Amino acid sequence: VSAGGDLRITWKPTDNGEWIVWSVNEQSDSEGERICKDRKRVFLEGYPELDTGELVIPYSDLPKDLPPEGCPSALILTRARSGTKAPDIKNGFISGRLEHHVRIILKP
Repeated sequence: VSAGGDLRITWKPTDNGEWIVWSVNEQSDSEGERICKDRKRVFLEGYPELDTGELVIPYSDLPKDLPPEGCPSALILTRARSGTKAPDIKNGFISGRLEHHVRIILKP
């Protein structure tokens, strides 16, 4: 993605009612230290939405007050689906989740 552009990711949707939650989180270095310590650990979050096979994060929503070298980050896509529990189980629910991490560097 070039500077000043929207962050756009596409994939093949499952078309079976799954939903997607996403976030852009700061990554730590190999010793577990945060690199951009003046920032919140989670830069952005998206709420559950049906899996359409596309995510667009507008440039205007991306953080701008980053150091010149940028912040190592991860775009995390979480796909989830509600399951069907046995009829004799009266309370609760069952669901499955799959997370996919994409490493990125956010730069000003």
